[in-house]
Amino acid sequence: MLSPIPRALRRPARALFCFGLFLPALCGAAAPGETPAPDTTAVLAIRQLSAEEAAKGYPVHVRGMVTYHEPGWFLTFVQDDTAGIYVMPPAAAIHPGDIVDVEGVTAPGKIGRILTGRGARSPQFRVIGHGDLPAPTAVSISDLRDDKWDAQWVSVRGEVRDVSARGDRALIVLGEGDAGFPLVIPGASGVAPRHLLGFPVEARGVLGTQVRDGKLGTALYVPGSDQITIDSAAFAARFESAPLRRMEWVYTGGSMLGGMETARLQGRVTFVRPGSGFAMNVRSESEENGCLFVQSTLPAPVSPGDLVEAVGKIDRAQSKPFLGDSVFRVIGRGEAPLPAAFAPTRLHDPNLRWSLVRTRGVVIEHLTGSGEEVWLLRCPEIGLVQARIARRNNWSPRLKPGAEVTATGVVSGIELSPGNNSLGDGAAFSMELRTEDDLTLVRPAPFWNSQRVAAALVLMSLCGCAAALWIVCLRRRVAQQTTTIRRQLQRETVSEERARIARDLHDTLAQYLAGVTMQIDAAVQCLATQSSLAKELLGTARAMASHSLDQARLAIWDLRSPALECAGLAAAIEESLGPLAHQAKPKLRIEQLGEPRRLGAVVEGHLLHIAHEAAANALRHAGASLILLSLRYESDQVTLTVSDDGCGFDSSKSDPQPGRRFGLRGIGERVKKLNATHHLTSAPGVGTTHTVIVRSPRPQELGAASEPPLHAAA
Repeated sequence: MLSPIPRALRRPARALFCFGLFLPALCGAAAPGETPAPDTTAVLAIRQLSAEEAAKGYPVHVRGMVTYHEPGWFLTFVQDDTAGIYVMPPAAAIHPGDIVDVEGVTAPGKIGRILTGRGARSPQFRVIGHGDLPAPTAVSISDLRDDKWDAQWVSVRGEVRDVSARGDRALIVLGEGDAGFPLVIPGASGVAPRHLLGFPVEARGVLGTQVRDGKLGTALYVPGSDQITIDSAAFAARFESAPLRRMEWVYTGGSMLGGMETARLQGRVTFVRPGSGFAMNVRSESEENGCLFVQSTLPAPVSPGDLVEAVGKIDRAQSKPFLGDSVFRVIGRGEAPLPAAFAPTRLHDPNLRWSLVRTRGVVIEHLTGSGEEVWLLRCPEIGLVQARIARRNNWSPRLKPGAEVTATGVVSGIELSPGNNSLGDGAAFSMELRTEDDLTLVRPAPFWNSQRVAAALVLMSLCGCAAALWIVCLRRRVAQQTTTIRRQLQRETVSEERARIARDLHDTLAQYLAGVTMQIDAAVQCLATQSSLAKELLGTARAMASHSLDQARLAIWDLRSPALECAGLAAAIEESLGPLAHQAKPKLRIEQLGEPRRLGAVVEGHLLHIAHEAAANALRHAGASLILLSLRYESDQVTLTVSDDGCGFDSSKSDPQPGRRFGLRGIGERVKKLNATHHLTSAPGVGTTHTVIVRSPRPQELGAASEPPLHAAA
């Protein structure tokens, strides 16, 4: 019989029991009746999933090697130790032979299972190394029809029956008996490996299926031409079966056969164009007797100086023969041949093309073409020469136009009519450089080249234009300053002249008239007992003298004060009446109606004196306590009104008081000169009102001074 569990141990025991129940779930064990998750770390296990299982998107983490990658066609295959599989191409840069970790999810695919990323994205790739491609599984051409080889790295044997270029791909038809199968090589760039034609080969690649125009197409995707190996016996037999030819035969016989006859040539390599072929000095019986370009895409290493044997078909390009669809083998090693100094007489030499030469010239222009650097040189006694070289990484040529250089390379094009040729820019011939060292600097470009001279001329022109503009502005400014100074001098001169005339009037006429007034006052006192006629005559004389004194004072003020010119008519009237108002202390009010405007010096001067004379009469003869002056500006006339509250007089009498008579006469004369209208209204005990109406002057009359002011003649 079991003893009961103590109370203190019951809670820990219960927790241990629950942990035991959930331990299988925590460890990933499937519950009873559930299918365990598949292994997604091996490619073979993933390929064996059904389409329904793969559609569940199981997470995948595999490590394998990239066997084929062509992102432009959405083709990427990865193979581990068990099998190969299609993987959606990643955004990262990868290459065949890279060892990668791939993380993604399963997907059914159209032929077999594939790997993708979550959300229809690419899986994650991490490159951890690089190595040789794995050993392929050998299959026959007929086996390639079986879907089980889809995405697998295999090798197949057959005879190359056709080679062509399709865009950036090379297409090869591999045959075995009556069966044929397509091979695809990426990165051909329009160059097809036609040297494979007729050879039995072994091709290594990945069997893949693509949907093209709604149809499934199967091909063997070969990562590169180096994965196609020519049968060694067939390769050797090609050389043994072809007759060894001399260079003379190339010019006289082979090129006339339309490229139908195979020829074997030997020579020393002078120049290598990677992926396209090489140039060589053709040898016959240890003697070099010409130069030829060997066109070959055979991925075999060759360097300048190697002695090679090539087999191909004689063909022509630009009326010059070359050896096309060639295969070659290196039969000896040696030093790179030395270039020959180029002479103008060699332009007519039939062996000049593809010969190694050296020339000297001046850089005219540097161009960057499609994958190449081009220099246009001007060479003495030759003309223009194009020097070309394939662009290398991390090479930045610093030859500027005007630099003198020495160029060494093979002549790839000749044009005897530089003015109109296919080389462009009027070049006499073009040459291809072997390395960067083939273009050496003899003398750097002079500082003052055509571009800098043109820039200096443009800068000098801009400076000249700026200087001319500055001179024009300066002259305009000087003219403005000169005008301002001239006007200022004129104002100062007029002011000085006014001051001088004012002094003269004050020292002579004003003093004299003041003395006359004093003498007449004394005579009036002495003749108090005399007859009334004498008093009347003396009173008249005194009035004349007093009027002359007023006119002299007014002239002095007019000459000294610039208020009329600067501030306008109303301000000038107020300034001129200031001394009178200060002496008699009347109330003086001046108002303007309408829009004030200038009336001309003559008109404003007469109106100023009329206002002054009318106000002076009101103060001295009428004893006025209030004087009102009004200026009304209308569109076609100006009205001056002067009214007072003095004693007034009978305006119907033609002979008023003597002092007032002279003032009214002066007002009448000024009104007449203005061709204006004067209305005088007055009565004893009522006051006096002067109204002067002046027609507005035309614009051309403003500022006119056809006559001097009245006081100037007084």
